[in-house]
Amino acid sequence: MNDATLRALSAINTSFYAEHADSFRGKRTVPWPGWERLRPLLASSGTPLRVLDVGCGHGRFADFLASALPDTDVSWCGVDAS
Repeated sequence: MNDATLRALSAINTSFYAEHADSFRGKRTVPWPGWERLRPLLASSGTPLRVLDVGCGHGRFADFLASALPDTDVSWCGVDAS
């Protein structure tokens, strides 16, 4: 992909999420069902658990981790373009 295309797609993405972020946040308030299947794996992975959440939005997965693994030392880093 050339630089011009990359910049154009990035601008479209940034514009879209700037316009729709509040709507997404309001509709995505509960954990995804698949996250619950991760609980045993995450709980047995050892501590501290280090999580990189790329495309984290408003941090819903971090909230899930905190409630699903209250006795686990979790270090969470969320990255999102919006």
